[in-house]
Amino acid sequence: MTHFPRLLLSLYPALARAARFQHAPAASIQGTRPWDAPGLPARSFDRVEVNAVHPQTSALHATQGWTRLSPIGLLGSVLASVARITPAFRPEGTTHGRAARFVLALFAVAFLSAAALAQRVSWDPPAGSLGRGQTSELGLIFEDCSPSGAPALPAIAGLQFGRPSQRSETSIVNFKMSQRVSLVYPVAPTGSGSVVIPEFEVDTDKGKLRVAAATYEIGDATVGRTNVPIERVAAAQLAANPSTVWAGQVFDLQYQLLVSRRYNPTNVGILDWTPPAPLVVEPWAKFEMINATVGGETRVGVATQTRAYLKEAGTLALPVARQTIDLSSGGSAFDFFGGRPNTEQFLITSSVPTVQVKPLPTPVPADFLQAVGQFTFTSKVVPTTVAVGEPITWTLTLAGMGNWPEGLTLPPREVSRDFRAFRPDVQKKVKDGTLFEATLTEDVVLMPTKPGTYTLGPVSFSSFDPKSGTYKTVRTEAVKVIVTPAAASAASITTPNGTAPVFQFTPDTNATTAANPVVKSPAPTLPGHLPMEPLTGSARGGRPSAGIAPAALLAPLPVLLLLWLGLGYRRSRLTDARRAQREALAALPGALAAVQRAQSPADQAAPLREWQRTAALAWGTGHAAPALGAFNAAVQSEIVGATADTVATWARLWTEAEAAIYGRQVPLPPDWATRALMAQSKARLRRRRFFAPLRPSNLWPLLLGALLVAAPRAEAAGPAEGSYRNGEFALAEQAWRASVAVSPDDWMLRHNLALAIAQQGRWSEATAHWSTAFLAAPRDPSVRWHLALGLEKAEFTQPEFAQLSVGTGLARVARAASPAEWQKIVLTGSALLGLAFSCVLIARHYPHRRRLPWAAAVLTFGGVAALVTGFVALHFYGPLAQPNAVLVWQATELRSIPTEAGEQKTEPLAAGTIALAIKPFFGWEQLSFPNGQTGWIRREHLQPLYPKK
Repeated sequence: MTHFPRLLLSLYPALARAARFQHAPAASIQGTRPWDAPGLPARSFDRVEVNAVHPQTSALHATQGWTRLSPIGLLGSVLASVARITPAFRPEGTTHGRAARFVLALFAVAFLSAAALAQRVSWDPPAGSLGRGQTSELGLIFEDCSPSGAPALPAIAGLQFGRPSQRSETSIVNFKMSQRVSLVYPVAPTGSGSVVIPEFEVDTDKGKLRVAAATYEIGDATVGRTNVPIERVAAAQLAANPSTVWAGQVFDLQYQLLVSRRYNPTNVGILDWTPPAPLVVEPWAKFEMINATVGGETRVGVATQTRAYLKEAGTLALPVARQTIDLSSGGSAFDFFGGRPNTEQFLITSSVPTVQVKPLPTPVPADFLQAVGQFTFTSKVVPTTVAVGEPITWTLTLAGMGNWPEGLTLPPREVSRDFRAFRPDVQKKVKDGTLFEATLTEDVVLMPTKPGTYTLGPVSFSSFDPKSGTYKTVRTEAVKVIVTPAAASAASITTPNGTAPVFQFTPDTNATTAANPVVKSPAPTLPGHLPMEPLTGSARGGRPSAGIAPAALLAPLPVLLLLWLGLGYRRSRLTDARRAQREALAALPGALAAVQRAQSPADQAAPLREWQRTAALAWGTGHAAPALGAFNAAVQSEIVGATADTVATWARLWTEAEAAIYGRQVPLPPDWATRALMAQSKARLRRRRFFAPLRPSNLWPLLLGALLVAAPRAEAAGPAEGSYRNGEFALAEQAWRASVAVSPDDWMLRHNLALAIAQQGRWSEATAHWSTAFLAAPRDPSVRWHLALGLEKAEFTQPEFAQLSVGTGLARVARAASPAEWQKIVLTGSALLGLAFSCVLIARHYPHRRRLPWAAAVLTFGGVAALVTGFVALHFYGPLAQPNAVLVWQATELRSIPTEAGEQKTEPLAAGTIALAIKPFFGWEQLSFPNGQTGWIRREHLQPLYPKK
């Protein structure tokens, strides 16, 4: 141990060299030096790397740069020093290995302690200021470790954290590899003053680490570098209308966000608003764009609204609504190209609305069932004259807008003991997308047991009307029901006398006794209220014309001839040997435009190659990159009227393009694109022969193809039918709706689509599609059945279709054919009369033809019958026979102009109305009515009776 001080003295230079910061020469130095004496070379090194440890030698590498004190570098230098000096201080027969091992252990512990201290987690920045309502970023930095799962941040009042983004960085300094993982959180301060993120622990791959506390000061947010407060740029308002309501009254909640236009607002976020527990609220409506002027400044923004109610009296401050928006301000003054706009995200907080809820006034009516709103209450009894044992249906209906989520019910009814009641059928229908508009219907089946005259009702219903602030009671009229004796075989039920009790629903399970015989139910009737199976196949219905011209009989002949010639012309173009060349010639201007748009010679290479390929194809060279000689020969043979100058012009263009593509730094002449465009505009390919469309090869195959297309075809059942039979009606509707979009005149597809819609309870929409299918195929029994079923279930009444579905009188004759078929029958009648007149003329010139008068008589009878029947049927169809007829299947409003903005006059338009479509306009359709009135409605409220592509 006498040499231990000398050992420590020899380690000092290594420690000093490892801790030194200085620049080394640019050249790399490598050398070896025996360490037989203490000390270092005169040249110092910034970065030391130990390549090998040898008792006598060591290789050192120095590179230019600077470094900081590194535990690995320090340990490497110390180990090298220890390795070199140990043999020098070992006399013969002695061992100083224990001293060396002690030093090595000491520095190993120091190194491991330094590495352990390097693992930490902290906030970046650890302190500072944040703008209230402005989205900023805070980073949670993991040094030499990584998070294990999502860190659980403490809840902090006045500071909202968003979803973080993760970044990873790895660096190597002095052979030490350090890892840095950053979780960057978007934060939005909502309070004021100081916000402290308390100290907490996070799980890392190196165990639990503690994050130090961080403190931030929250001040007023400003937009960019303008120092303009965000409150002067953007403002949100949440208001209740009215602000003072009755308990249970439905009121409007209106929200709007207005932002100064000069800050170019973009990327409006979702509306963040959580209703309090006592508030019953509907979903927010879609946002609408609005414009306003605030303080002489133009502002733009969004607005939406919803409805809500409170059932408890008192004063309630609703929570604020928050919404993010991006604003742009001027760029930095140091931007080289002149100030690009900076985009920042802000969280805009609305005002705090207050709603005052008043209790309902007293006294309360005895029959008040907590209904608050505007309601209608009706009663209906069908039939009013029955025999003993026949059923009576008593229906009560409550409809309107009010506090339906409170579970509103219908009032009880009173009925004589001489009636037996069956369990009622209660149906509640809520309007789509709402909570406060509904219809409640209750059907009760009564069966009289004694003959006589009875009174059903009246029934009263009381509700509170918030508009007038009073209770309103609706009392239905009493209905007299006459019950006649039953048949001789039927016995009546005797019941004890007494006053009429409050109506109670009892099942039909009374015991059979001599004094109380069972009242038999009415004779069974065949079911008729369920949709049937879908149809399989494809069939397109005819579309009637607007009118029948006198010369319509001969009109098909020239049309057929022109069609035949047109198809022959089309086939001659398709079989043209130069078709590909003509298409390439038409594509040349596009290739030239791409060359002109290129910004540099490197960008011109690809467009030039495309121009060469297109030009070679236009002149029929048969090669994408032909030689210049082959290209010139193709130009000479293909261009009409090609001269030597024409060939020279194209050869020069081709040569310059090849030089610019494949040459070394050969620029394309500036006027190359202009000369190429002029040459292309003068080039003409040889024309097709004039009589080419009349060749038999161009006419007869097309005629055969037209016959094959016109032939009827059957299609196998597709996935839509399978979904329907599996009860997946929404999937079946989606598949059939896609097929109808491709073939809107296919009445089988439309009929099946209506089936899928009806199975989901949308009977009005289904009836509209069945009406279209009926006009295309009125003889189909399934279409007739479902049209009658749809008219029974739909929410509208359509007299024209109702008569056709029943089929009585002239309607039976009219529905024997579609309007398009009746028009063909009229044309056929006209043709028969023409043939009859021809027979008469021939008989006058050839008297020996004795059968011609009889043929003329038969043809005349047939023609007159066809004309009369056809015109009568078309007259019965009336407006349904017009090709532009539409059915309004949903009640809506008729407007004078196609927009919902402004204060224009509107008129209600009832469902079931038949009108004529005049012209469309961006989702609207202008309609014409028999009285001359015209107006606009949304296209989704109507169904074309003769749809077309």
